[in-house]
Amino acid sequence: MSLLAPERLDAQELIDATGHDLAELRESLRQVARVDRLLGGERGVRRALAEVLAPVLAEPADAGVDGFTLLDVGAGIGEVADRLAAWLRGRVGGPVRALAVDAHPDVVAVGRAETPGLQWIRADGRRLPLPDRSVDVVVCVLTLHHFDRRGALRLLSEMARVARHRVILSDLERSRAHWLGARVLAATLWSGNRLTRADAPMSVLRGWTRPELEGLLTEAGLVDVRVRRHLPWRLVASAGPPPPGSDRR
Repeated sequence: MSLLAPERLDAQELIDATGHDLAELRESLRQVARVDRLLGGERGVRRALAEVLAPVLAEPADAGVDGFTLLDVGAGIGEVADRLAAWLRGRVGGPVRALAVDAHPDVVAVGRAETPGLQWIRADGRRLPLPDRSVDVVVCVLTLHHFDRRGALRLLSEMARVARHRVILSDLERSRAHWLGARVLAATLWSGNRLTRADAPMSVLRGWTRPELEGLLTEAGLVDVRVRRHLPWRLVASAGPPPPGSDRR
């Protein structure tokens, strides 16, 4: 066990269960989206998107592809996908279609009500109901830590399968300092919501270190892997799908 990073915990978070009070679930999802925006997680994703946007837009459009397509896997309430799509519309000079995937039936119900402008798909991210290379960029924000190592590899492989250009991840970096910070937030800012209060510290313990995340992306078959720390809490990764015709997991 490292002094900086405790051993990774594989245990179900409360929000992963079903049958929640939808008002409580909605508020917890809003809190997660709000803190991601305030603590800079979303800025890190936009930075990674900006780095790949110019070469993507410079390529000739694929036959039959209309506009730019963004897929958010584990979309939660849909706020991140909705804001990223709006940001992209100001830069691509054409239509942007945003798809939101989540496996949790209650989360999808809340998301559809909160962000009806997204195309919602209820599906397991490890078995995406989409053709190979069918979306331009796949993002995954605060979702990878919900899986054990085997499930994370499968999720990454599926995202790589459907991405034409890039897979971008943002998730919690596992460390003792981040765990203590999450405990403070859970006891203060989030004390009124049972789900966020219980899950916030556990989410950090289920997160990844930078070497672990780099290793997962590489093992899942992604290429040109770039992982950055985005202070204070995030690891932001960007990677390309394997070339067409290459061996996949």
